Amino acid sequence: MDSVVYFVDAASPLDVNPDGSIELDIRLGAGPGLRAGVDGSGDSDLLLADDASTKSTTGLARNVEVALDDGNSVLPIMVSYTCNHAGGNVEMRLNDETSLMHGFGNYILALELAAAARDEEHPVPAGFAINPDFLSACQQADLPPEYEVWMRRLLLCALDYRNIDIQVPDSITDTLRGYVLSVNWLSRLVGPHATFGWHVNPCLKGRSQWIHSNNATVVDSATKMTAYVGSLGVFDGDGTPPDFFTVDCYEADDFTHRGYDYDYCFGPPE
Repeated sequence: MDSVVYFVDAASPLDVNPDGSIELDIRLGAGPGLRAGVDGSGDSDLLLADDASTKSTTGLARNVEVALDDGNSVLPIMVSYTCNHAGGNVEMRLNDETSLMHGFGNYILALELAAAARDEEHPVPAGFAINPDFLSACQQADLPPEYEVWMRRLLLCALDYRNIDIQVPDSITDTLRGYVLSVNWLSRLVGPHATFGWHVNPCLKGRSQWIHSNNATVVDSATKMTAYVGSLGVFDGDGTPPDFFTVDCYEADDFTHRGYDYDYCFGPPE
């Protein structure tokens, strides 16, 4: 019989009673919303000594699992940034060596903490949704796969800081494509039993109104988006491709008045 996996995310209301029992409005397949680190966007200004968010989220998942007591697993999913492109300034961020090194180092920490939570009953200890806005922002900025990102040395520095002695594969070059491949490789190296995937925001060159256009326009726009993602090697690599691919749904794109704005890609087109 197929098992049911519950996802714990920031949008799932949870109440802890005075006696320590848990009440949770759980939803099957809810999107990930709990962020790794301290500032929730990669902590580019420092190398973290600990990641309470990742540890507490894993612990929360275990507690919810006990509270449900239905034989099913609860998978904690962390939203994790190695490079935060939210808000623009894409090229500046890709040339900020300190931030890139910190991003690698903090992601390694989150992966290590997830790996430490693995046991016989939880062979897949956690999931990671990687770098929201990164792919879409690079596409909006017209950055080609060969765009220079001097990151191999920074990746080695981050690995050394976390006491991991390994050589970076030659296939990971100092390019935008190489950066994407490095995140895939790092995910499998440090968190081989965790599940991970990239995240895309369907804004293409502007906003997301195209999702409300006719079918031909939607197919054309989606094809361009997938072609760009493919050109960056998101699904390439020797044994390192991601397990899943997520499409962004803005948190205000719902059935309240906030979702009636035409700019929201899953809201009503009226």
